[in-house]
Amino acid sequence: MYAQLIEKITSGQKAEDIQAFLEGSEADYATIQTALNQQDINKMTAMHYACEKADPGLIRLLLSYDPDLTIKDKHERMPEQLVSIAHPLSLRIKAIFSIYHRWSIEIRKFDIKLNRLLFIARQVLEKMPALSEDLKPGALFFGNTKTGKSTLINFLLGIMYSLNEKGKLMPHSEEFTKISHKFRSETLYPSFYELAGRPYTLVDLAGFGDNRDSEKLYSIISALIVKMMAKRIKAVQSLVMIMSWHEIEEKNLDHILKPLKQIAIMLQGQKSLISNLVLCITKTDTSKFPPENEEIIDNFRMIYEAYKNRPESNVEIDNCIKALLGALISGVVPVIVSDVTNEERRNTVLKAFEDIKAPLSIECFNFTDFNEDFEKLKVLYEKLKDDHSKLVDKLKFLEWKAAQSASENLKKVLESLPSIGSDRAVIPALTSIEDGQVKLTEDTATLVNDIKVNLAKITKPKGSVEIAEDASPELLRFQIQESEQNLRTFADFIGIPRPIESGIHPRAETPFAGAAAGAGDSYPAESLRLQ
Repeated sequence: MYAQLIEKITSGQKAEDIQAFLEGSEADYATIQTALNQQDINKMTAMHYACEKADPGLIRLLLSYDPDLTIKDKHERMPEQLVSIAHPLSLRIKAIFSIYHRWSIEIRKFDIKLNRLLFIARQVLEKMPALSEDLKPGALFFGNTKTGKSTLINFLLGIMYSLNEKGKLMPHSEEFTKISHKFRSETLYPSFYELAGRPYTLVDLAGFGDNRDSEKLYSIISALIVKMMAKRIKAVQSLVMIMSWHEIEEKNLDHILKPLKQIAIMLQGQKSLISNLVLCITKTDTSKFPPENEEIIDNFRMIYEAYKNRPESNVEIDNCIKALLGALISGVVPVIVSDVTNEERRNTVLKAFEDIKAPLSIECFNFTDFNEDFEKLKVLYEKLKDDHSKLVDKLKFLEWKAAQSASENLKKVLESLPSIGSDRAVIPALTSIEDGQVKLTEDTATLVNDIKVNLAKITKPKGSVEIAEDASPELLRFQIQESEQNLRTFADFIGIPRPIESGIHPRAETPFAGAAAGAGDSYPAESLRLQ
């Protein structure tokens, strides 16, 4: 992986292409992190090369895996030290690293990979439909990875499939949803699909039992996404549980229990809500299609008996799983067998959703069992918001100091006005007062009043503020913008009110002291976009 990653970075591939490479591999979080810390013959890591390229989007992507930033190349330089001589976007990148380091102090106290979470959250929020009052009920599709959930949704949206000579399903046209062909789920984010003439929306949920890593990071992310999704549908038309025929026929208890347990958590023990559940069986052998109904029931009967020997420790969830299996055996839950090569089956599946007469209120459902982790995230958010406030206070203090200096300079200018004898002659003396926030005027009759009004707007911040001797107001503005953007993403993702915007923005993308001479001040517009 390391060699491929370095080749992609040095060849100038875009951040989104490198992201697709990393997320499309079979590697988990820890494996990718290890690859990022590998060194080549020049002792350069992937982050060293990313800093040489000075691509903010790429740097954010790599930072989301928390690589070791203390590794030095053969010239004893850490990755960040390559940025200062590389590119006019150095201030932006310096701010990205600065906020990363500042936040890491608090993040290490929590068992949460926040940088990865925020990176994914930023992308999820871009794809999530806007909140609207004109909402439809949703048919929620869920199931294990590689059960054919995305293929089924594509089929319901009008995509036809046929089997090639190797027995592989091939779409007749471009698919709407992403299909997972690797060990890692490629359908992490929920997607919303409108069906013309249907009174509900199809919602493709993240695959339960996501196999991206052995930790709970992606499970927490999936739960957060589903909570966001719940605000964007009017009610639950149906819960569509997808199971492959192979899972059922093999009586793979571990695989089958994952979606059943998630449903039990969603229903919060309310067994009456089972009436809105539909089971859709995928990946059947079309030569023997469809499997006999009694064969399906017999398999679930044996699964039920196997489950009784290893019940869930939580009594409420255990009772709900038993009720779900009982409903599948007794025929209370509609069982639909899909065949994405047979167009007539499309209406059969869609009709099963519409036969459910009473959509359920969103309030009936509990979409996660990670409430304890959500509370941790809220505590972490408050701590990071406090850190953001400290940055704002630092900038205000520097601006106040600049205003004091401006005040002294202006006083001297005003004292010399009678001897200058020209209205315009005072203007050059005032143009250098940049951080004094003073409104300039060519009218000496109102000059004194304008000075007093504008200086009065800048007051000394309350409390003590620690300021480094080389503190740069412009770098602080970039840091505040970076921190504020992250806090907004964080707040939106965990479902709490956004922080009040500071209104502070960098004045321009300019290199800080020490940037490469002759680097110029022009660069691609897309480089400025926050990724």
